[in-house]
Amino acid sequence: MKPLGASWHFALIAGASLWVAAAPQGYADQALSPATGETGSRPAVVATALHTPSASTARPPDDHAPVWSPDGTRVAYVSDREEPGNRDIYTAYVGGSSPVRLTSDASVDHQPAWSPDGTTIAFVSNRNGSYDWEIYLVDADGGKPTNVTRHERGDMRPAWSPDGKSIAFESNRAGNADIYVVGADGGAATRLTKDGKDDLRPLWSPDGASIAFTRGDIFVMAADGSGARNVTNTPGHHADVSWSPDGRRIAFMSLTATPGNWDVGVVDVDGGHARRLTHSDGRDSRPVWSPDGGRIAFASDRNGSRELFVVDPEGGSPTRIAAQRVSDDAFAWSPDGSRIVFASGMYGSRRILVMDADGSRLRALLDEDADALSTVAAP
Repeated sequence: MKPLGASWHFALIAGASLWVAAAPQGYADQALSPATGETGSRPAVVATALHTPSASTARPPDDHAPVWSPDGTRVAYVSDREEPGNRDIYTAYVGGSSPVRLTSDASVDHQPAWSPDGTTIAFVSNRNGSYDWEIYLVDADGGKPTNVTRHERGDMRPAWSPDGKSIAFESNRAGNADIYVVGADGGAATRLTKDGKDDLRPLWSPDGASIAFTRGDIFVMAADGSGARNVTNTPGHHADVSWSPDGRRIAFMSLTATPGNWDVGVVDVDGGHARRLTHSDGRDSRPVWSPDGGRIAFASDRNGSRELFVVDPEGGSPTRIAAQRVSDDAFAWSPDGSRIVFASGMYGSRRILVMDADGSRLRALLDEDADALSTVAAP
């Protein structure tokens, strides 16, 4: 593969911080920004009546943003399926089950993240009645959520450290988005970045020694915030990081002027050698490394609608593994790499589907969706 070069020019300039207050009943949805490639990183101003459907209506529930439990037996996700029709956190067993509702506040709960030991789920909520977002924890088997961040500005994107003791997150407490870290038991948060620019999407390295984040380029810093350095230094806007399992490389998506779309690339963490893996005319986004390090899954609309593909991190032609309409939010490999979970369908009527990593044995996560699988997954 040729290195990223002059063809990866930056076409769109990311302007001032887009952090704004969200209405109490709105929520920052997962729409992909064409300018930054970030998805839901900043709360958006949303009309209070935008997501207030009732469970008694005929409309289908909207299930999305699935994440695997560390043991691979359950999936946590976001849904508006029950009264009062706002977003809550749910779980379901992969072998076939009914949904289990973990949160039931009349607020917006989203961005679930499992603790490494699988006992706790972090999520973001505006349940305190103000216009800000804060991070909460709830027992994976249910219970009363606890608040681990408290601030009048928005805290988003919780990311657990591998040892489960800390949570990194992004916040606009200082007027722009910075990376912070807080103990899993709460307490004062520590600000790790102070550069005056928007620092987004923190993600711990597999050994917990470093945190990657995006600032136009991909940056890596020590877990205490020291030594921040950009590992991409090529023209373009880079976003959406995913560490390789060995911690030596990072997959990312990049926007360029030529041909003017998002592609997937990889970069060496220590040497900064970046390579472009995809060259389609569509938008290739959300790269996620497989647990064995042998594949990178990503979503692409190169065939007209968003589908799932995999590509070898050393290069080669991508392979389509799911022709279903993939929602513009998170999808994930199972911890053993044998399955992929994703949301399928259009915004407002999405369903959670599971398939084997080679694209075979497509099935619905929930028993109730089994009969409607061909409908909810149709392109």
